[in-house]
Amino acid sequence: MKILKILLWVIVSLTLLAGGIAALVWHLIFSPAINISEPIQFVVNRQDNLQSIAERLSDGAGLEYPQVFMLLAQRMNVEKNLRPGKFEIKPGMNNRELAILFRKGGTYTVDVVIRGSQDVRKIAKVLSDKIEPAEDEIQALLNDNKYLSNFGFDSMSVAAMFIPNTYNMYWYTTADEVLTKLHQEYLKFWDSTKKAKADSLGLSPLQVAVLASIIDKETNQVDEMPMIAGVYLNRLKNGWKLQADPTVKFALDSMSMTRIYNSDTKIEHPFNTYFIDGLPPSPICIPSVQSQEAVLNYTKHNFMYFCARPDFSGYHVFAVSLDAHNRNAAIYHKFLNKLEKEKNANPK
Repeated sequence: MKILKILLWVIVSLTLLAGGIAALVWHLIFSPAINISEPIQFVVNRQDNLQSIAERLSDGAGLEYPQVFMLLAQRMNVEKNLRPGKFEIKPGMNNRELAILFRKGGTYTVDVVIRGSQDVRKIAKVLSDKIEPAEDEIQALLNDNKYLSNFGFDSMSVAAMFIPNTYNMYWYTTADEVLTKLHQEYLKFWDSTKKAKADSLGLSPLQVAVLASIIDKETNQVDEMPMIAGVYLNRLKNGWKLQADPTVKFALDSMSMTRIYNSDTKIEHPFNTYFIDGLPPSPICIPSVQSQEAVLNYTKHNFMYFCARPDFSGYHVFAVSLDAHNRNAAIYHKFLNKLEKEKNANPK
């Protein structure tokens, strides 16, 4: 009888101990393990493993018992399925929820916006701000002529390859993958119809992009772009120099200039269209879709000149003769002089 009581006590004790252990395990797995007040984005890099993730979760998201997370994640084959990406860590998540989240892999996508008129020299930062590769890694490819030759471009002409749009892609997209994706969009844009139109103008797709980039810097008014394209195409057809002020600004590395003086146009530079014949060798910015369409579908007319209107509208007045253009220019310069005089009289 005494032995039976002892055996019963042992059984009860083991049962209680097992229950306690089970309760503890349940608590460690299913109770809230994250101590944050609002959701955060957590980045898993290519070099990360379960230990580095647990350590960073502990430091940045208040993860309790990181060793428990690692053990559970190992049992759930998380590391085998771990991929770089951005993950949303929510307040109160437990270790099982975290393990499932990371096991699914990084499915966080981002919208990369490429805009017309952007400086291609800054595009690496635009991309790196949205995807995993660092700015210098992307820039290295944009400077690599051998690599870019696979796409039919070089470090100067690559601006023409970027078709402005919003691109949805995984955060962990590599630098090569993003440039390949952008080239695929370029090939879609330059379909047979557009190529035929460019050919009828005696221009290559690159030359269309070059002219379009100048137009982007001449006007923000999309409805006026075909008119300006017509002026430049008339000049090219007649063997004139383009004499486009934005190319002078580019040559001087001062795109923010508001006024071009005669002395500025004298600079000997391969992009200065007051100095060179024809088009510059490459775009002066990423050409917009609208400006490229404007070149391909330009307005046919006899205008050879245009000048900004003195009304801040962003539009221009057009002229056939130099005399008419000079009159328009005189009115505009008078307007600028008045503004400068008022600014000098009322300095901030």
